Amino acid sequence: MFRFLGMIVVCMMLAACAAGVKFVPPQDSKLTYGVTTKEQLVAIVDEDPNIKGQKVVNGETIDTVGFVYASMREDSALPGVTAARGATYLFHKNVLVGKEFSSSFKSDSSLFDFEKAKTVKAGMTFAQVVELLGKPSGEYRFPLVQAAKSRALIYQFGQTKGFKSQINMLVVELDANDMVTKADYTQTGML
Repeated sequence: MFRFLGMIVVCMMLAACAAGVKFVPPQDSKLTYGVTTKEQLVAIVDEDPNIKGQKVVNGETIDTVGFVYASMREDSALPGVTAARGATYLFHKNVLVGKEFSSSFKSDSSLFDFEKAKTVKAGMTFAQVVELLGKPSGEYRFPLVQAAKSRALIYQFGQTKGFKSQINMLVVELDANDMVTKADYTQTGML
């Protein structure tokens, strides 16, 4: 689907022992979909983004602002994996409509059970998905999803070992009643 963050994180992890902005992602309670602006996000993070871009989704221009950081000196969630985190925030008409977050740092890992992710299917409820996989690490809102009152939960984990990388991502689309309408699990790369 979108996967803005995945390739950026991988490139940063390969680039150096420590790369990017050592940022602290803002708490979800400080961000409001459909309200928070790019300028407010940068003020909350208190760092300049090291990634900016644009993409057209569903005929609408989406601006992206991202922060990435990788360190071979800090603890990772899995043995032999380079510790890295990245967050991409997606804006439509300067308001927040999406967030992708991936971290292999032990302190804030976005690791989820890949096998359980493959069992998510249409007809499940939001509560059942969260019970199965835990809290999602991101979310998409309209126009990143087709219907104005729908949303998508994002589960994403990227990891690099040496010069090999893998990104696992689950996008769970929910209708206005928080029922799963579609689940798309992908694995890109191999370790």
